[in-house]
Amino acid sequence: MLDLQLFLGRPLLLPPLPEDVEPDVDKTAIVFGSVPRSLLEDDAEDVRKKIVESVDLVRASPLATGTRRRQLMPTHTVPQA
Repeated sequence: MLDLQLFLGRPLLLPPLPEDVEPDVDKTAIVFGSVPRSLLEDDAEDVRKKIVESVDLVRASPLATGTRRRQLMPTHTVPQA
């Protein structure tokens, strides 16, 4: 993380952040740690809306679901002789 911070030239903020500090996560600050739940919920809702509104994404959804299901299947192992 330190290399990334130095390369990008952005401030690195470590949680817990002081209450008076509001990180500008969209533009400048690199916040190391967990993402606040409220930000995740807002982004998840935006993604759900975009999926519903996009014909291409609606058509790709069954394919992605099937692919994910196959990825989660256990792989076949060679029996020990």
